[in-house]
Amino acid sequence: MPTTVAIIGCGKRSVMFVEAMLAAKDTTFVAAVDPFPEGRDKIVEQFGGKGFDSVESMLAEVVPDFVCMVTRPNVRLEPITTCAKAGVKGFHSEKPTGDALGVARQSHAVATEHGMKLTYSHQRRFNANFTKAKELIDAGTIGEVKHIDTNCDNFYDWGTHWFDMMHYLNNEEPAEWIIAQAQRTDPKMVFDQPMDRCGVGVVHFKNGVIGSMHTGEAQSQHTRFCVEGTEGRIVINGCDTPIVDVWKESGFERIDMTDDSENHHHQVAQATIDAINCVREDKESRCSSRFALAATECIFASYASAIRGERIHLPLEGDLSLADVFNTK
Repeated sequence: MPTTVAIIGCGKRSVMFVEAMLAAKDTTFVAAVDPFPEGRDKIVEQFGGKGFDSVESMLAEVVPDFVCMVTRPNVRLEPITTCAKAGVKGFHSEKPTGDALGVARQSHAVATEHGMKLTYSHQRRFNANFTKAKELIDAGTIGEVKHIDTNCDNFYDWGTHWFDMMHYLNNEEPAEWIIAQAQRTDPKMVFDQPMDRCGVGVVHFKNGVIGSMHTGEAQSQHTRFCVEGTEGRIVINGCDTPIVDVWKESGFERIDMTDDSENHHHQVAQATIDAINCVREDKESRCSSRFALAATECIFASYASAIRGERIHLPLEGDLSLADVFNTK
């Protein structure tokens, strides 16, 4: 039987995710959910299926095997909860996990409780640069990893990727504590969510690896990612530049993967297809909510450190929302 798939949220990015679901072998598109008819009608016209104005109305008629959600970050928990309780087998959401740490925790918990495989589109895990870097690290090319240095636009929207990549390149080692500072006045708005314009943070992982992040105007180089080891370092100059640089005492090597480079659209497709296949094969996806929750903990622990002026040990106690951080309630 084909895997039935549906989309929640029919904005401009939804087409990319529907195409990704249909690129998985043996899938049938059955539903498009959006309160606004214009978006969902376009999706139905292009891909078939039926349009619904709510998740509840869809589930009353059809329970898809797999759902993608492409909504604003403040709309996460309710659709995930409703689909998990209805028997949806797999749910793949845009990142970040939500506008509060509690949303990420509750989403992961309800999916686990009801046996629904929840994943988030941390598609950098399928980026040719990062997969090559991980291959080199795992092969011992730069010896024992000691420091991971990153630069990005903010702790939240971009930071969710870079905290996730720290965990990915450090073999999913848990973060132990974080100390950070962030500009909390005049927040930058992305997808209608407030976030820092400038920040710095240090993550201490349980295996002793130190991660550092520089955001906004504190960046030394846009999206640069550097992994330092006891025998050299690996530099990824950008997530869309198919080049990995390796420095060692023996010399410098530039690994150019131009012929094999994968653009952003392809990475999103690979992450989505992997999520569908992991539902079919009953295994954990590379983009599992377990990993996304670890990144989200780092985001909100960074903001908590900025608020309290102290080191934050993980897991962070209690809940914290973007509205709390930037006083936008």
